[in-house]
Amino acid sequence: MPTPSPRFTLITAARLLDGSDGAGVEHAALLIEGDRIAGLGRASDVRVPDGASVERRDYGAATILPGLVDAHTHLVAPGDGTLGDDVAREDDDILLLQAAKNARTLLHSGVTTLRENGAKGKVAVSLREGIRRKLAPGPRMVICGRPIAITGGHMGYFGSEADGESAVRAEVRKLLKEGADYIKIVASGGSTRTSDPNRASYTAAELAAMTDEAHRHGRLTAAHCTCAEAVQNCLDAGVDMIIHCIFTEADGTYRFRPDLVERLVAARAWVNPTLYVMKAGIERQREVREREGRLTPELVATLDAARRALDVRVDAVRRMS
Repeated sequence: MPTPSPRFTLITAARLLDGSDGAGVEHAALLIEGDRIAGLGRASDVRVPDGASVERRDYGAATILPGLVDAHTHLVAPGDGTLGDDVAREDDDILLLQAAKNARTLLHSGVTTLRENGAKGKVAVSLREGIRRKLAPGPRMVICGRPIAITGGHMGYFGSEADGESAVRAEVRKLLKEGADYIKIVASGGSTRTSDPNRASYTAAELAAMTDEAHRHGRLTAAHCTCAEAVQNCLDAGVDMIIHCIFTEADGTYRFRPDLVERLVAARAWVNPTLYVMKAGIERQREVREREGRLTPELVATLDAARRALDVRVDAVRRMS
């Protein structure tokens, strides 16, 4: 007969941070019973029940942490700076393999929950189900399925372009039928070649229609906003979360908007500033292009400009806090 797996797992490490405001625990231990945490604290205080079978894992100078949450992913992207327009040209089966690879990487990096912000077709739905069935390793996934975009708008290439109040309501219903956990709306342009990141895409009325339809079904909405007009439209429409939340004007200039910040606070709207996404993208592009010998002066100038823009956004988030 096969030997039964130990009922308990005892993890020890130099320290433990449990996510509370308290100081970290030194010489720490974490006791797991099955798939539940049974105890944690100093190693001298965490004891396995007498006679119990236990697997011991010591991680030396490492730190034990709670599972991390990544609030903004696009798992179909290779992470090398490839534009979404070009990513979307790939077949869905290739994108599913790319997404599965990225999900595994995230899990092995300590991310146990992710919020997927848009993939092509039904890739995100399929991957979430595959992880649930243990066909592939990955974090718990909260998905929107596909972002809803205007015709020719940012991320419309993923398959959910819709225009007008009736059509956008229908698209919300379609995504909910497919299993979306929340509704992602593209309220401004972005990096898509046929869009303008400094201008709003949907009208306030269209945004309100999508938000109302999502709320009727007990789902929240989140909107990509890279300009001040889009942020204002989303606040007018009652959108639950503002993604990026950049206060750029139509002419490309930037100015901090205390009036919009006050409205965000009054509305109790969530803000997902995605600062780390921009930072990682800049660093990744520089690293890859330098390794390939393709770090041209023009690209260096572009990356330096992106870094300066990131510094402005970091300051804006600091002022919002």
